[in-house]
Amino acid sequence: FPFFRLSEKRFERLRLLVDDMHECLAEQPVFYDLLRAELWQFIFLAEKEYVIDGNQGRKDNNPNYIARFINLVNSNFTSHHDPAFYADKLSITPNYLNKIVKKATGYNTRDYIMNRIMSEASYLLRLTPVNVNQLAERMGFDDPNYFIRCYKKIKGITPREFQKKGTL
Repeated sequence: FPFFRLSEKRFERLRLLVDDMHECLAEQPVFYDLLRAELWQFIFLAEKEYVIDGNQGRKDNNPNYIARFINLVNSNFTSHHDPAFYADKLSITPNYLNKIVKKATGYNTRDYIMNRIMSEASYLLRLTPVNVNQLAERMGFDDPNYFIRCYKKIKGITPREFQKKGTL
């Protein structure tokens, strides 16, 4: 992950967001929508500080591509799993997209997309009584067994085991 200096004011604001997220997790029931909103605000503020820190001139660190990529993934992850789709939408090559996503997130493009899919699948498994076959279809997988293998590879347990445990 890239490092950047934080102003005292920005550091305090980010620290307060982290404290709010800790409090949100400690409450029962946990309000995941609020937690998600606070996390997005944290990411936005951190990304903004990264640009202010003087890195905006380097093409590989262009947060505009990363922010647009994340928005595209959040809008299309159930229907488009292929990194080439996102690269095409950003008018860059898949290799360049992979390079900047890896640099910004620590994950290659395909892994980032799959992690997003499996995070949403976990959310749905925890909060709804959906069965695994329906969930696989909802997440854009033609083969439920492939979905189960991908889920287990990323999360370490099968979707059914996760649903039975009811934990994140």
